[in-house]
Amino acid sequence: RRGQMLPLKKSNGKKKSYICICLGVDDPIKDVPVKTIFGMDFQCVLQRSGLTESDIWDEIIPSSRRMLWNAKIHPILHHSSSKGDGSHVDLTYLNWIHELYTQNDIDLKSSSGLKHWKSLRKLSISEIRENVDASAEALHRRSIPSGKFVESRLSEISEILMNRKHEPCNFDFVFDLVSSSSSENMSSISRPLVSQSLRTLDSVAFKAIKEKSYDIAGRVFMTMSLMLSDLAQSVPTIICIDKKQSNKNELLKLSSDINMESFDLSTLELIVSVRKKVLISYNAQSIFCFCKVLEKASSAMTKRCISANK
Repeated sequence: RRGQMLPLKKSNGKKKSYICICLGVDDPIKDVPVKTIFGMDFQCVLQRSGLTESDIWDEIIPSSRRMLWNAKIHPILHHSSSKGDGSHVDLTYLNWIHELYTQNDIDLKSSSGLKHWKSLRKLSISEIRENVDASAEALHRRSIPSGKFVESRLSEISEILMNRKHEPCNFDFVFDLVSSSSSENMSSISRPLVSQSLRTLDSVAFKAIKEKSYDIAGRVFMTMSLMLSDLAQSVPTIICIDKKQSNKNELLKLSSDINMESFDLSTLELIVSVRKKVLISYNAQSIFCFCKVLEKASSAMTKRCISANK
């Protein structure tokens, strides 16, 4: 799932309002008929929530034209502080969408979050374009306090990993927060954000290895590899500090040290140490080479599980 909050144009001197867009990452917004909404099967969502198509589309829209593009599912929210910066808005309506994922097969018709959502005025994506205050959007993005959100998202990822949940552990929010920052603030925002994300994964890996939960550790290494390779390809300035060459011999030695028999906490500490050097003395080739090391570490954990060599 992905969400985005945008400021709306003021009308008749009214207080500042926001539109909160929430969709599944893979929800096709112009497919007919609608198959998924909020990342879940559309008919299943209707059944569990008690919603009907009339709760989502205007009656004048024929069935042949009903798609997420014109579905009125994105609530208009009002800030509850005098600041008007969007930092104090009531997002409790999102609880029912979260419950769709966390409370499988539970009837949500009486959910307080759903009742709140139904009570709000909502817009479709097609309507949002006409109502968003484009001139204020850039300022709004920079003003959003991301600290609590980042902590919450990282805590969720940690829980997914430690509890072996079959849910994606993506770091799209890192891309979103970095891309929404101004160019002059990108470095100060991106480096701590990446470091914080890596520390979260490190913590899970250390705990998993201590508890001999090698399947969890293997998933952590693969998640870390995907995160770093995506960042290196998409936003190289995030991890670029200077252009010095990394010590490739360290990477080669580290790769040779990783095997099923000898992998322990000291090996993990070595991985973290080498990673810091790779990220400080940046070049893309070294980042991708280090990702291969992480993939080998993940493979070693898988072999440890299969062989039961604990």
